[in-house]
Amino acid sequence: MNRVQSTLYSAAIRFAHQVHFDDELCKAQGWNGVILPGFLLGNWCLEAVTRTLGPRSVVRSVSFRLTSVAYPDTLHRISGEVVKVEDEGEWTVVTCTVTVKDLSDNVVTKATVAAAVPNTA
Repeated sequence: MNRVQSTLYSAAIRFAHQVHFDDELCKAQGWNGVILPGFLLGNWCLEAVTRTLGPRSVVRSVSFRLTSVAYPDTLHRISGEVVKVEDEGEWTVVTCTVTVKDLSDNVVTKATVAAAVPNTA
């Protein structure tokens, strides 16, 4: 995600905190520059699970924790694993843990996402 996309995301969710557009403020905090919005990183985790489960999946719950800053114009790797599968009759609920890392292998976000997939005959 580039810096313009990151700024547009912040505007779209109406979360225009300075750390997402003010380089000088961020550098004074000891960072390399502006940082990606935390909600964006959490959304990446959610999207990774729902894309894997398919278009009929429904998110049941999401929790995420930022563990480091993430910068725009940097590649990130998202990985995850299934930690629980529950049959709820008409639905199968799949719970996954998801991690976002930068190219230096620093963990920037950890998440747990539960999504349901309809059982079809």
